[in-house]
Amino acid sequence: MDKRDYSVAAHVNRINGQIVSRTRRVSLSDSEALYERALGRVQPVGMPKRNRRRKAPTK
Repeated sequence: MDKRDYSVAAHVNRINGQIVSRTRRVSLSDSEALYERALGRVQPVGMPKRNRRRKAPTK
């Protein structure tokens, strides 16, 4: 089973039942990461972070 590195969002303390280390990185298999990615808790290392706030519409 291949594992990939993921960076963890700032508001998350646990991933897959484990406490997140200070580096904010975890190694997860594709099946483990699927759930966490759907919730927006992790992103693959090297991908730009998503801005979850939307800008106010301009008139």
